[in-house]
Amino acid sequence: MDTYLDWDIEDDDFHYPDEDDDEEEKLLGNNFKDYMKIWMEVHGFPFGNYKIEFYGNVSPKIGDNFWGVEPDPTLGEIGIELKSPVFQLKEFMEVMPMVFEWIKKHGRTTDKTGFHVNMSIKGISNLKKQLDLHKLALFLDEEYIYKFFASRKNNFYAESLKKKILSGGIGIGITDYDIRKVISNQKVNKFINSSHNDAITFEGLDDTHPTHIEFRYLGGSSYHKKWSNIKPIIARYAHYLNIAVNPSYKKKEYLKKLLRVLRRATDINI
Repeated sequence: MDTYLDWDIEDDDFHYPDEDDDEEEKLLGNNFKDYMKIWMEVHGFPFGNYKIEFYGNVSPKIGDNFWGVEPDPTLGEIGIELKSPVFQLKEFMEVMPMVFEWIKKHGRTTDKTGFHVNMSIKGISNLKKQLDLHKLALFLDEEYIYKFFASRKNNFYAESLKKKILSGGIGIGITDYDIRKVISNQKVNKFINSSHNDAITFEGLDDTHPTHIEFRYLGGSSYHKKWSNIKPIIARYAHYLNIAVNPSYKKKEYLKKLLRVLRRATDINI
């Protein structure tokens, strides 16, 4: 998740660090770590175990119990990205309100900030093999999300995967062959070109780490004050992700959705 911090930078030698800095720049960039460490201690981050690193250098894995704190270049010199440990869904729902309360006291969120959720399914070691991305995108109710997070609609950092599918672009248009596959309890396995800024990002589904996808729908100004809206949306993420790995679940409804896509793409009556 992204947030701005209420802090003042007065040292003229302060340098905003970047992973591509040379060694001299990284020495200057360590000022960020020093400032951030003091700031976190003074303002009492509710979870004491955290790592402060350069942008992109923290990737908590299952079993890790620390939070990642990184500068976010897209937010400027007082913007950070917080990365949580891997939680079970129930624990996640209990922890996040405490984080949001901390942000209320010591930070802020704007239309530049996002709340991204990475999600996997217990017992599925290869999500890439089982996940039907078309099913996930077509079932997930984007308009419900946009009702509470209107600034995320048509947002460059959360582009609609459903819109991409409905347009039939990038070689992903639905055909009668795909319909037959679903009838026989198989997933639609068409290639979808994943962008880091898709609202449903599956860049993580490579052969090395085929375990999780990222939902980027949430964010925007004061998102940290909207937990009552965010909580049911995350529950929907989990629900629709489970639907999308089970070919037989809601198959008839899925077929109807695919047929509507096919009608739109071919402009014929079926």
